[in-house]
Amino acid sequence: MDPSSYSFLSIEIEGGVATATMTHPDYDHHEREEWPRLIADVAADNDVRVLVLTGWGQPARGRAPGAFEDFDAFTYYDRAVRAPIRAFLDLDKPVVMALDGNPGVLTIPLSGDIVIAERHLTFSDNHVLIGTASATQPFLWPLSTGLMRAKRYILTGDPFSAEEAERMGLITEVVDQGGALARAMEYAAKLASLRPETLQATKRNLNQWLRMGLTPVLDHGLALEFMLFPTDFASRFREGATQR
Repeated sequence: MDPSSYSFLSIEIEGGVATATMTHPDYDHHEREEWPRLIADVAADNDVRVLVLTGWGQPARGRAPGAFEDFDAFTYYDRAVRAPIRAFLDLDKPVVMALDGNPGVLTIPLSGDIVIAERHLTFSDNHVLIGTASATQPFLWPLSTGLMRAKRYILTGDPFSAEEAERMGLITEVVDQGGALARAMEYAAKLASLRPETLQATKRNLNQWLRMGLTPVLDHGLALEFMLFPTDFASRFREGATQR
């Protein structure tokens, strides 16, 4: 893969580990397209055994004044059924997430295999609060947290701490502020040292649990989200009622 071909993501490759750092966390529709391209490049590069993602703690760039005025729900739906969840799910190489800042929507972080979060972070799913259906979180949470705990937070939109996320199995580990990337790199180095064929085959087998839910849960949920998007989504977005 060619790190110089990316602009939103800063890519470094060393010791079989590709580290992708967002240059800012509030990426737009165009920048979002670098996610599936990154996954495809990692999959095709035999020298890369593990992917690490970070950068949620980078300084925000700020939204353009007219951001999301051209928002089209069907375009969103058409893109969401392909990426990022399906793209991450089809990547057999391990992905380690280093949450050094608040990710807003947890879709990309929870598409990883190991998720390290810093202690000061809080999480939530605000879809119901802004008047639309939640799709990706009902797909990603219940296998880890149990259905009742997932319902408690997804239906209410209540925030919860990183420690609570770890207790209910939503993330792998909590570390002190500033320590997420270092801990993620420890995991990545260990994974990169293992025989890649067996590691990737085992990840593919584990992900069969998620693949069983793609059509009945994820696709169904995205269709409901598409149908229920509020007409004033752009203004709600700019006012901070939802994130990314």
